[in-house]
Amino acid sequence: MVIRQSEIGYFWGCSAFPNCWHKQRLTAAELAALPE
Repeated sequence: MVIRQSEIGYFWGCSAFPNCWHKQRLTAAELAALPE
């Protein structure tokens, strides 16, 4: 899983995209740790 960004924000996305479509929201702590 890698952190990806879309128009609605950051999320965990499968590193094998487009062969894998699994995604998951970042936790509040993970969002706070992102560089600005």
